[in-house]
Amino acid sequence: MVGIITALGGVDIRAEPYLERIGGCSIGLCGRLYGSMSGVVEMTGGYVMVKRGWFWAVLLSAAALTLGGCCCVEPQPIDSGWDEPVADNDDDRPDEPDDDDEPEKPAEDPDGDDEEGGVDEHTLSKRGNQKISSFSRSKRIIMEIFEGRQNTFYCGCRYTKDKEVYLNSCGYKVRKNGKRAKRLEIEHVVPASDFGGGLPSWLEGHPECLSSKKKPYKGRRCATKISKLFAYMEADLYNLQPAIGEVNGDRSNYPPAILEGEEREYGKCDVEIEDEKFEPRPKIRGNIARSYMYMDWAYPGLRIIHSGNRKLIEGWHKADPVDDAEREWAKKVQEAQGNKNPFIK
Repeated sequence: MVGIITALGGVDIRAEPYLERIGGCSIGLCGRLYGSMSGVVEMTGGYVMVKRGWFWAVLLSAAALTLGGCCCVEPQPIDSGWDEPVADNDDDRPDEPDDDDEPEKPAEDPDGDDEEGGVDEHTLSKRGNQKISSFSRSKRIIMEIFEGRQNTFYCGCRYTKDKEVYLNSCGYKVRKNGKRAKRLEIEHVVPASDFGGGLPSWLEGHPECLSSKKKPYKGRRCATKISKLFAYMEADLYNLQPAIGEVNGDRSNYPPAILEGEEREYGKCDVEIEDEKFEPRPKIRGNIARSYMYMDWAYPGLRIIHSGNRKLIEGWHKADPVDDAEREWAKKVQEAQGNKNPFIK
């Protein structure tokens, strides 16, 4: 193979690329490149271009020549997919009917300076995360934040630094997927479809969102590739919690709700999932509410809180107030990310 590698330094991108077969190219690399030093390899005819400085150019050149094929890398989005896959639902969920005698909006700006106007997915919110653009990096930070207090969010099971969950520690019963149940995953409390589903790239796609076969795509995959705002929202630490993989997968992108009955499919773990809704244990309902309130405040215009969930969110916020553990968690998040959650005081 004739490999010509051109090194172009200074390109800062966010990617955790998957390797895929493109045309007659064979896979030239295995593994992933993490963090802000990730590289993007573009294929143009018989040429390979590496956008990230001479070090990666030499490294990728050697790999390509050794394997005798083309090195083709294309960044692909995932929803917790490297360790924790979550359903990518491109459909908007309709609002529930308005409730009578609604309370005040819980996500009303506590500082009195609400932003107005449409959402520009290429501009960061001045209130939200402006520091961490990589979901992979955020997952590593979350593991550090919870070090010494390693209990899963929904069920309270203990877990190890290696992301192994001790199911017996909380009386968890495997519903279906035993392998995933034993694995710790990092969960978006407010699902990606709730904060990203209204972005133009998610809804309509983008001219640059083309597969290797030149087929257009949209949804989360396109938002991950195109939207700067989505990248920072996806990595926002205030919206991430450690969870049992099976529960994370079963929850999918379902909204929080109060469900009739107490059918326990997960043993002593007090979480119910039914009719595309999920009911968490009372002890964390306020934490969930404040995640929704924060995301709605930090990223205005996306309708994360709306007429269908406003009353529930406010009720949970009041019924389960902030405790010392949540304050300590929020303090560590603020130190790592640089912004505050004004609903945790």
